[in-house]
Amino acid sequence: MQGYCNPGQWLTFNPRTHKPTCQTNPCLKFAPRSLLETFVLYQGACVPLNSPCAEVNNGVVKFISDFVLPRCSTGSASSKAVGAPAQGCKPGSHLAHNGKCQPIFEW
Repeated sequence: MQGYCNPGQWLTFNPRTHKPTCQTNPCLKFAPRSLLETFVLYQGACVPLNSPCAEVNNGVVKFISDFVLPRCSTGSASSKAVGAPAQGCKPGSHLAHNGKCQPIFEW
């Protein structure tokens, strides 16, 4: 997820300190074909979320409870992405968790 990071970066967790850190998002170079397609870093490569994977029979790459990184798992497809870039929305709006553009609110 981009979180408080600059555009072009995403929020990751340092495995040694267990603290959040901003890093360059390597998957931004892969243009999604739709607002609902999201590329995630899986086993060192950028792959579309919900793409087939070989580690589990009939598995797909998705986010599951209790794991920060995407995993190969069966079951319903994942619609949320920790690493989803906010792309395709008009200025003054952002891509919300439901895949739709929402206006930006300042508090």
